[in-house]
Amino acid sequence: MRAETEREETAYGFSWCLTDGQHYVRAPDGDVRAVNGQTVELLRLFATEELTREALCRQRDGGEAVLDESSAVDPETVIDLFDRYREDGFLREGEPVVRLHPPAEVRLWPRLLATLLAVAALVAVAVARAPAFRALAADPPSLWLVAALFPATLPFVAVHELGHYATASRHFDSSIRIDTVNGVVPAVVTDTTGAWLLPRNRRVWINVAGPLAESLTALPVAAAVAVGAGGTAALLVLAAVLSDVVFALNPFFHGDGYWIASDLLGVENVRSRGLDAVRRRELTWPAVYVVVSYAVGAAFVLQVVVVTVLVEGVRGVVYAAPVVLLAALAWADVDLRTA
Repeated sequence: MRAETEREETAYGFSWCLTDGQHYVRAPDGDVRAVNGQTVELLRLFATEELTREALCRQRDGGEAVLDESSAVDPETVIDLFDRYREDGFLREGEPVVRLHPPAEVRLWPRLLATLLAVAALVAVAVARAPAFRALAADPPSLWLVAALFPATLPFVAVHELGHYATASRHFDSSIRIDTVNGVVPAVVTDTTGAWLLPRNRRVWINVAGPLAESLTALPVAAAVAVGAGGTAALLVLAAVLSDVVFALNPFFHGDGYWIASDLLGVENVRSRGLDAVRRRELTWPAVYVVVSYAVGAAFVLQVVVVTVLVEGVRGVVYAAPVVLLAALAWADVDLRTA
């Protein structure tokens, strides 16, 4: 992302960007905050010392007015903004004012088509080999085989995250790390907070790149299954990878599918707005989305855990655990893009 220094010698500096009509400010640690144009102008005034905290305090206490009378904000609000932005690292003493220029948009449809074709190929093989999967369900493999094969699915998850990282790191500092879901379940996550500074279709591409990379990597496994090679091991790995991709693209999980749908539809903060509406007991479409989302997740866990355990007993716990973990990975995937 190209950076242009607007002012070099300033009392306070900050970095800002205008993308798809929305202003953002960015801190050195990569944190991003959506703001309006008036906030950027106020920060510019602080940078040049045309506006100071001391002068605002005097106006608040009845002294000379330093804010335009037509301004929609009062001195106390601007003082609070100054203090918060300094504390959070968005406004920094002695640094320049920098404008970040977002890159041009990308051609999205070929990337979406490639993803659709790759996922469709995996699904087609699974459907064609349905009798083999049914036979596997009727005569489940040993616990040792399931336990041994589960680590074999983790490289596909890593490739998934590398897909996000490779596309994101071209434009901002991204990172991949081991984290946990709800503080318990281990997960590989990619921090893509900086994607907010990019055009909407580039944000979609970053989220699509993960499932695309994972699906392409799984094509040799699908080919082996299609010709009847690889036996039970190939069937289990294909089932696990296909489940991970489908869950990742499911918009009712807070992962790739959620962000892809949000950016394609041009809506933001659907989940947080829905949770707020549910707490206030207001009937809004984001609230309906949140209720359905949690219902889908709960139904999945109940189906996999309760039904499997009831049918298979103790052995069902081992069969259920990898699927639940993959679902959790998909749910957590790229959920760190916040603003």
